[in-house]
This record gives sequence, C-alpha cells and structure tokens, in this order.
Amino acid sequence: MQRKYLGRAPVERRVGLLSFLFLLLCGHVGEVYAQCTLAAPCANVPTDIGTFGGSSSIARGMNSDGSVIAGYAMNASGIFRAYRWEGGTKIDLGTLGGTSAQGRALSLDGTTVVGSSATGVASATHAFRWNSGAMDDLGTLGGTNSDATAVSADGSFVAGTSELSGGAKHAFRWDGEMHDLGTLGGSNSDATDISSDGSVVVGSAFLDSSTSHAFRWEGNVMVDVGSLGGNSAASAVSADRKVVIGQSSTAGNAEYHAFRWADGILEDIGTFGGTRSYAIETNSNGSIVVGYAYTTDNNSYHAYRWEGGAKEDLGTLGGTDSYAFALSEDGSIIVGGSHVAGDTQHAFRWTAATGMQDLNTLLTDAGVDMSGITLTFGRYLSADAQFIAGAANVSGEAHAFVVRYYDGTPAGLTDPLSVQQSVNDVGAARSGAMAQQHGLAMPLLGGDKPMGDDSEIGVFGQAGSGQGGGYARFVNAAGFAVLGGVSYGYEDYDTASIDNALMGALAVRYLAPGTVAWRPFVEAGGWLAPDADFEFQRTYANGAGTASGIGNTEGKVSYLFARAGSLFDMGHNGQVAISAEVGRERLDIKGYSETLSAANPFNAYVSEGTDTMSILKARAQWSAALGYGFDATLWGAAVYGFDRDTALEASVAGIGTMTALVDETVVWAEYGARVGYAISAAATFDVFVNGVSGQDGIDTRVHGGAGLRYRF
Repeated sequence: MQRKYLGRAPVERRVGLLSFLFLLLCGHVGEVYAQCTLAAPCANVPTDIGTFGGSSSIARGMNSDGSVIAGYAMNASGIFRAYRWEGGTKIDLGTLGGTSAQGRALSLDGTTVVGSSATGVASATHAFRWNSGAMDDLGTLGGTNSDATAVSADGSFVAGTSELSGGAKHAFRWDGEMHDLGTLGGSNSDATDISSDGSVVVGSAFLDSSTSHAFRWEGNVMVDVGSLGGNSAASAVSADRKVVIGQSSTAGNAEYHAFRWADGILEDIGTFGGTRSYAIETNSNGSIVVGYAYTTDNNSYHAYRWEGGAKEDLGTLGGTDSYAFALSEDGSIIVGGSHVAGDTQHAFRWTAATGMQDLNTLLTDAGVDMSGITLTFGRYLSADAQFIAGAANVSGEAHAFVVRYYDGTPAGLTDPLSVQQSVNDVGAARSGAMAQQHGLAMPLLGGDKPMGDDSEIGVFGQAGSGQGGGYARFVNAAGFAVLGGVSYGYEDYDTASIDNALMGALAVRYLAPGTVAWRPFVEAGGWLAPDADFEFQRTYANGAGTASGIGNTEGKVSYLFARAGSLFDMGHNGQVAISAEVGRERLDIKGYSETLSAANPFNAYVSEGTDTMSILKARAQWSAALGYGFDATLWGAAVYGFDRDTALEASVAGIGTMTALVDETVVWAEYGARVGYAISAAATFDVFVNGVSGQDGIDTRVHGGAGLRYRF
C-alpha cells in the first residue's frame, strides 16, 4: 500500500544542495508558491501515462510528492511491461529474461520499483527490484515463482511471496537477501505490505490446513493478529508500524468485515447494514481508515471514512457504488471512484467541507480542458494532497493518469530555502543533543570528584534537566579501578528533547600507584542510552509567519572513548589532573512522521538513520580540601568534534526530499564545580553544578544538583 511519507537509506543519499537547486528550477516545487483557494483552485490538465503501444496501463504506486509514477503498461503485442514515469518520460524497466514484467509498488523516494517478471525459464516468474537503471532478480525461497508486492520508503527493503521447493508459498522480506518469514503453523503465508522503515511486514498466514489469519511480523517474530471468528488477511500497516488494517470473516464465514488492529486489539469496522466491508488505506498513525462497505441491499458498496470508532458514509456521485482508496494525513481529503447516474464510474475527491465531488467536474470548473479523457478513479494521493494518480478512460482504453488539483487544503505557503534551513536546523539539533549528553554522562563516571585510591559509591540527583542515578568506583592496590554508573532522566533543548532516558556508563582506569607527585593514568570506557524518547521541532517560513513541525521517535546515543593523562599532587594545594581524550559518538534515530495540521501544512517524514562524529577532548581538573570538612573540585574541558556525518533526510510534502547540511566540525566546552561536606569520616554530601556550552545547535545547558557518597 502507498504510504504518504518517505525516507532514504544513508547509502542512497543524494547531495542535498544539488537536489534543492534542482527542485527550485523544475518539477512541482514552483507550484507551492501559487495562491490556491476553493474559489480559485490550482489545477492542470491530467497527464496520460500512456502505454507501450498497447491498450492499457495501470498505476501501482506514486512517490511522496507526486512526481514519479510506477506500474505496468501493455505493449503492441498485448504483453504487460513494468514502467517508471517521471517528468513526462516513461521508461520500460525491462525483464529478467522473459517477455513480461509488472511493477507492483514504488518506494516513496521514487527510486525503486518492485514487482514480478518472467525469467524466460519455462513459466517461472521472479520477484524483482529495479533501482538506478538495473532490474535485480530477488530469486525465490527454493521454488519456481516469487512476487514482490511492497517496498519500504527508501527502497532498501522488499516484501512479497515466494514458492518453496515443496510447492508451499511463504511470505518473505528482502534486505539484500530473501528471508523466509514462515507461517502461523500452517503451510502457506503471503505478504501484502511493509512499513515505511521496512521493519514490519503484514499479510496472512495459515494456522492449519483450513484457517488463515492476518499477521504482523517484526524482529523475526510473526504475531497472529487474530480474526472476527473466521479467516482474516491484512491489507496495510501504518507508517508508524503500530496499526494493521484488513478484512476478516465472522464465525462460520457468514460475513466479511474490515478491521483495525492496534495494541493487540482487533476492532470490527463493520458495514452499512450489509455483509461485507474492506479496509484499504490508513494514515501514518493508523487513526483514520478508508475503504468501502456494503449497504443494506448487499449489492452496493459505499466509500467510508472511519475514525475513533465512527464510520462515515461518503455517499456516491449519483450512482450505486463508491470506493475510497487513499487519504491525506489528517483525513480531510479522500480520493476514490464512484458510479454516477447511469453507473459509469468517475474519480471523486471528498473533503469534509465539500463532500464527495466528481474530480472531472472539479477540473472542468477550474478551466481544465477534459476533452478525450475521463478520470475513473483516484488511487494515490501525494503527501501534500495536491496530486492524484489513478485510472482514466482515454478513447475507450484504460490508462494510468496523474493530475494536480489543489484548493488550498491543507493551507500554507513556503519555499525550498526555508524548508532546507529547517532540515539543517534539525541536523544541528541532533548534534546538539549528542554534545549535551556529555553533561548528563559526566556524573556517572565521577568526573567531578577527586581522583584517588579509595573505593566509593554514591547517589545523585540534578535539575536543569531531570536526572537521578548512582555512581561507583572500585579500586585495587595495583592501581586499577572500575568506574560505573546508571541514571534515568530527561533533557529539554530549544528544538529537541530527550525523555525516558536510561543511561549506563562503564570505564576501566589505571592510575600508577605510589606517593610520587606525578602519576600517569589511562582510561577507556563509554556510556550508552539504549532506548530513549526523542522529540524534534522543525520551524520554517509559512506565508507571513512561521510553522512548526514536531516529530516524536525513539533512538539511542552511545559514546566510546580512551584517554590518558597525569595526576599532579600539589600537597596542601590539592591535586590537578590533566588529560587528553579521543572518542567516537553515535546517535541512532528511528524514522518518524510529523503530524499534518494547520500549524504544519508542509509536514515531513524523517527517515531512520545514524549520526556520528569523532571527538577530541582536552580536560583539566583541580580538587582540594578547603578545611572545616569541606572540599571542592573545579573542572573544564575543550571539545572538538570532527568527521561529523548525519543521515538525516526529510521528505517534506510538496517540496521533496532534502538532506541536512551540517558542518563537519563542531566545538563546545564542558565545565563544572562541586563542593562537598564530610558528614562523617567516610560519607560526603555534595552539591554541584555542571554545564555544556557551544555553537548554534548546542547552545548552553547548566545543571545543578546534590549527591551523597560513601568511601570504603
């Protein structure tokens, strides 16, 4: 199923600036400047995708901004060939050695087409993946035939169905090689959809010889979605991977109803009084579902929009049937097909404000010459809801088409310069989060405490961010020490935040034993926040003001380091430790979608990816006893981040895909102070402050807190 957002794997990144300049000069981007309203909608003549000399073509996918279409078209010999259309040019993708091929899905970045092709060996057909001009044979699971039915947003992952050597058919997921997803206990399974990031596959699988259920596969585990009493099958998975939609028969196979599954609960979407309904598509978080359902006569389907347990009948264009196929992110625009009076089918566009309207009439009323073409149904909708692709009647032949119709809903004006800067700002915020995490990690390895030969344990809490945790140092007589800590907390920045962050740190240190004034030391270790919640805010120009897109996701941040230095004993003046450190930091972020709204009319999908940078750190620390039971530590570090790389790519509705442009280097300072009071010979109560300050994107965060430690 077509998703509304896209991402791209790091290995397939485009040069963001060049893509941006290209988008400025051509494509759909220039059209986002137009003032489009209900009274004066923006529309163009439908583009006939055409054929390869035959009588029909079919659209089976559209990319996020509506600039690329894929499917299959008939040649003069009556044989279907897979195609990819862009900018008015349709190319034949070739075959795997046979005569025919069908494109069944297109990645949302427009780079990758998947489907099936004849191999030229007997009657065998194999799943294929086409990218950058080459059609690759994905093979089989040991049998004769296979078919690819879905592809991830960046084209890196493919789902489909393949025969095994014994004749059974199993769902597969391809990530460079084909993996058998198995069954739910029976002999067969098939895959119908894959999530935008490629981590989840849905379809149906047999439990035994006669019963099949919808499944959701993730992390090598196939989960039975269940049924409404009989058999079931999944048709799509939401972009956030959490919701599955499909169809299920009821007990005794008496009826066949659409369903929505989330958090282990299967919900019956029901009908309009009849016995059948189908769930076709859902928005990115699965909160809205569209499809069609039988009315009471059990002979007429009506398109529906389902949200929050309520199903709305979208009506028809005057005939008996209507079918909903695609929706905008907020569910305010739906496209499909409906019979008109006389039961000829026309494409429709539905909005909450206008109801169901004939797309042909809308275009004619907007001044478009519709001579020779009748749009019969809309199947795909671009992320900004401006472009519609589907099927048309062209001189009695069924052809694929794409057309623009935009009446200002969703509202908004922007430009590529502002959007590119907003993506850059998110890239800077990600680097800022990496730098600021050093401030939260510092207490876990005792960075604000004197270096010494004593073992100690302690607890602490701090505000400025919120963090609580524990610290330990275990030292032996040979000078070796193990340092470690664990904490739980959150931190807010100007355009980002980290929450529910469990962090652990571990290091091994060797400090030359003895009483000499100069004692060298070496240390190696790292810290990890393995599963944190992240929020990023992206701000861009929108007409006379600004708009903000907020995205929530999960991720992890980690750091490995080695350092060496010397501890200088200055007698009554305390001790000074000087060190140099080299490290490597990594931020892994899962893909996420911003919510489309009036406050964010040009929403984005940010692809899953990894940010990395190398770090050089020079650090100095002074600790001393102050008398009357008090002691103190002052410390500071200068940090140089280099070899900085970001995998941040955002697909922005109506604009296209943009890669964050970030500097390869970044600098910041880390600093702090601690004052302790000995409440006993072994126990010390500490108050402390520490902070991180840096260039734009890092900014300044200062934390203050208190702790209690015990030496033994």
